[in-house]
Amino acid sequence: MNLKVVSSVWTGTHEAARQDVRYAVGEITRAPDWDPRPVCGGGLHYAADPGDYLPNIPDGGHLLEVEPVGDSVRVMEGGVPKSKCAALRVQREILSVPTPEEEPDWEVRMTIAERIPAERLERVPTPEEEPDEYVRRRIAYRIPADRLPARVPTLDEEPNASVRRRIAERICEREAGLGRK
Repeated sequence: MNLKVVSSVWTGTHEAARQDVRYAVGEITRAPDWDPRPVCGGGLHYAADPGDYLPNIPDGGHLLEVEPVGDSVRVMEGGVPKSKCAALRVQREILSVPTPEEEPDWEVRMTIAERIPAERLERVPTPEEEPDEYVRRRIAYRIPADRLPARVPTLDEEPNASVRRRIAERICEREAGLGRK
């Protein structure tokens, strides 16, 4: 799954991003300055792999699933990979962490759990819903405190100690009026 972060007005988030380039679900966005050399700039940047650079989503921003149209070039900047292309088709806005059936790659689900706006996280999934403990723990860390369970799950409900510990820490923060709301 190829990912892209855009601002609240559907433009790039980097300070050097062209503000005349806008993205829309279901449409193809073209780079007016396409340069096929493997250097930053001159194209539309996106994350083709879970380890690729993907910026944090700014307030009101959007996480998109995109598909390159035409050639794509890998770029390394500061030791961090990313991809760029002349045009991107915006497949959809990602509004929730996909299930393993929707996205089998746990690293992609983890990347989405790390980047999707926290207010879109509804609840901590069960191990049956999300088999990867790292994804469940990341969601437990980021979810708004009012959406946490009323109590720490039992060992039968959540077999992973680090997920239970993260939920317990967040419940304590919530009850003490500390931390992320």
